[in-house]
Amino acid sequence: MITRRTFVATQASFAAALSMPGTIALAQVVSQPSRLLVGFAPGGAVDTIARLLVEHMKDYAPRLIIDNKPGAGGRIALESIKTSAPDGTALILTPASMLVLFPHVYKTLSYNPITDFTPTVRFVPVDTHWLSASK
Repeated sequence: MITRRTFVATQASFAAALSMPGTIALAQVVSQPSRLLVGFAPGGAVDTIARLLVEHMKDYAPRLIIDNKPGAGGRIALESIKTSAPDGTALILTPASMLVLFPHVYKTLSYNPITDFTPTVRFVPVDTHWLSASK
């Protein structure tokens, strides 16, 4: 069970790590077209965030394609990214529930959330002022 003390200590250490220069590893730029998998139908909240995120990732790949794979609560997209090559050309934007809750909800999964995936960044839009198209 997580206590208030361990939660505050974890958040404080995370904030301290972010404030130190040189501690955040930047992703390398890939030279071939890449895809960002979304486990939900086009037009939904996760798809909208993915489309806004791709606009800011133009320096990552020469072409970044959003690949919607709806179905099974997002598990189809996770199965698809599990079988793709680990070369940085396939990314997934997923809510944490698919990796945190699904192992406890479903008896069998075709993926192991701890060993099959490598998290790259936690993306949480806290302030939505950047969503406006004022540029």
